[in-house]
Parts: sequence; structure tokens; C-alpha cells
Amino acid sequence: MSCKVSDQQIMEITNGAPRRYDGFRGGPKVGDRFNVIYTLDPTIHTLTVTFDGNNAINKSQVIDFSKGEAKFTSSGYGSFITIQTPITTNVTSRTVLGKDFLSIYSGQIIIQRYQGARWMGMDNSMTRSPSTAISATTQSFDCRHLTSDRFADIYKTVLKKYSN
Repeated sequence: MSCKVSDQQIMEITNGAPRRYDGFRGGPKVGDRFNVIYTLDPTIHTLTVTFDGNNAINKSQVIDFSKGEAKFTSSGYGSFITIQTPITTNVTSRTVLGKDFLSIYSGQIIIQRYQGARWMGMDNSMTRSPSTAISATTQSFDCRHLTSDRFADIYKTVLKKYSN
């Protein structure tokens, strides 16, 4: 899936004083492109999602269904599989997978189909530095499948295998 950063906001607070930016030096900017690559390997129970971009979003997550607790939910918003995966004894990561929806990093990144092979998404992240600064970055992006959109097939495979 090919994506383009459509907007971004960066906020920082240092010693109680907030500041807002449109970008940062050497970082992603509006118009930057990146790819989202997703691969399901049902033999080893993993879904790998990679956000691959030069200056834009560069992240990857392997969702191991065998190590997490999968729960099927159906509501007015559709049907979803939620996977809670332990990271440490007290910390878990939540992945939510639907036919037209994916939320990873406990909701930090969400992508959702809005029309045919067109998807929209947001990446929200926060960091803290030892110098007392806290920053938050929000990027919105628009994506299109340039090849066959197989996301619904991945969802059906996961649903069949893990929603007992």
C-alpha cells in the first residue's frame, strides 16, 4: 500500500511552556511517501505490519497470535479481533484487526479503509526526554493499494483460525 503524509502536528512542552510545530529538521513532512506492507504467516501464527518510508513513518510490528489472547467482538462498528500480547509481566500491546481496519501499538497507529482500495490513517506518538520536555507527534496519511488489496483476505484467514 502506498501512502502519503497529508498533515502533521508536533507539540512540545518544556518547563510548563507549550510550543507547536509543523515539522522538525530531518523528520517527515507533509507530502512524504511511505509504504505499508502486511504479511500473514499462518504457519507460525504471525502478522507482520511494516511502515517503510525514508523520512516518513518507519516502524514494524510482528503480531504473534500464539502468544496473545485473541477475542472476537461484533458491534455496530463491525466485527473485530482484538489480540492482547504480553510485553512484560505488567504491560501488554493491543492489536485490533477488522476487515477494513487495523490498529497496532495499542492504538498508536490506526489505518481504515474509506473507499475501495483507499485507506486513511493516523500515527500518534509521545516521547519524553530527560531534559523535562514531552513531545507529541500526530501524522495523518492517505493510502492506496497499487496492487491487489488482500487485507480482507488476511482478516478472514485470521478470523477463521483464531475466533473459536
